[in-house]
Amino acid sequence: MGFGTVLGGVGMVAGFSFGMYDDMVNSNRTAGQAIAHNATATAVGLGSSSFAATLIGGSSTNPAGWAILGGVGAGLLATTIFNVAYENNWLGIQDALNWVGDRIDDLWEGTKEVQVI
Repeated sequence: MGFGTVLGGVGMVAGFSFGMYDDMVNSNRTAGQAIAHNATATAVGLGSSSFAATLIGGSSTNPAGWAILGGVGAGLLATTIFNVAYENNWLGIQDALNWVGDRIDDLWEGTKEVQVI
């Protein structure tokens, strides 16, 4: 496993963890809402960076470093756009993810009610 692979994974975990903390402490979101928001943001960033790296790296005329930088840049841009859209509730994205988060919270509350016999 290469250094870049490890660093990328650590970066995703750190970003997700910080996002969870920020949502729950500074934005008064529930755990479910924070999970829904940060899982979606992580998926957007990962998906767009993978797509860009594959697109750029697929061309034999480009150095491998361009694919890496392009992937990182695309992921950063896509995640930033997603977060701006989320914070401004563009097309109801925040309402939709909060609804999903509320269902996650409901599921969690339901599991606490299960009794072991």
